[in-house]
Amino acid sequence: MCDKMSEACEKILFITEQLYTMQDFIPTLLVDTVLDMTKINTHFMQQIESLRPFGMGFQSPLFMIENVSSIVSPLGQTGQHLKWETGIRGLEMVGFHIGDFAEILSSVPMHLIGKITTRTWRDVVTIQFQVVDAVKV
Repeated sequence: MCDKMSEACEKILFITEQLYTMQDFIPTLLVDTVLDMTKINTHFMQQIESLRPFGMGFQSPLFMIENVSSIVSPLGQTGQHLKWETGIRGLEMVGFHIGDFAEILSSVPMHLIGKITTRTWRDVVTIQFQVVDAVKV
């Protein structure tokens, strides 16, 4: 029995090596469009909001902002989140649960991939780009 199991495993491994390369196992994200950070405003958000509801069958759009090179600061009580300096009033860029990467992401040109939402705090509405991935330029 063990010989047949071992033989079957070897055949499966051989076939798998013929069909796939290591590239096939690298996760990919499909970006809906590239955005100019300066074009993200309340009018743009109204257009995004008109697409709702998002959910299982209709995921929220995924955007990429190219060549972002800014200071990244820890966010949250323990620094587990990050915040990018945008220099644009009313626009925040945050990355949740990636605080360990602050040094790698700070002031290095990156393409940032994320989702856009709004956040209300103390009756002030802010547009928030939530970073889900970053690619070094």
